[in-house]
Amino acid sequence: MNRVIPLQVPWMVAPSMPSLKLYSEEYGSTRVELFAFFGFVPENRDVSPVFAPSYDTDGVALDSKNLSGRYQLICLDFEKVGWVRRSPQHSDSDVVDESRFDWSCVKGRPEPNEQPADWHTRVMQDWSITRISPDPSVYIVENSDWNNEESKRFGLTHYLILGEYCYIEILAGAMEWSSKGSLNGW
Repeated sequence: MNRVIPLQVPWMVAPSMPSLKLYSEEYGSTRVELFAFFGFVPENRDVSPVFAPSYDTDGVALDSKNLSGRYQLICLDFEKVGWVRRSPQHSDSDVVDESRFDWSCVKGRPEPNEQPADWHTRVMQDWSITRISPDPSVYIVENSDWNNEESKRFGLTHYLILGEYCYIEILAGAMEWSSKGSLNGW
């Protein structure tokens, strides 16, 4: 079964402003931009910068020199991209058909009978101690059934990125993330 493994990053796709943007080139480079939330006040060691002048995106001003904001514009850059697919949300309540995946490795999901306040406390404590998001909404899919033969032949990894109204799947050879800066006023 498709088992999702959370990407080991200090941020999560910001639930209040997910805004996934997909840029893909014919020759295999693909970028996904998203607004991310840090569960702690990040330090420069937590973030890989992309040095560029400040600019606006979706009407939000960025400070490209400030990498300590809790809301940042994150770039996921993929290389050796074989396939990309963007799909609309699965239903009114779920962005992806969760029955397609094994979620057992995602520590940030509520445990059976866990109260919302207890879940929130557990997740935020773990996040601030480890500095790794327990559920970033960006995953590596192990045992993927998507283009399995071609993926193995070209050494591609299946990535899954969840937004609010869509999700993106990418088969790529490598991925790196960086910050374009903090959102001013957030």
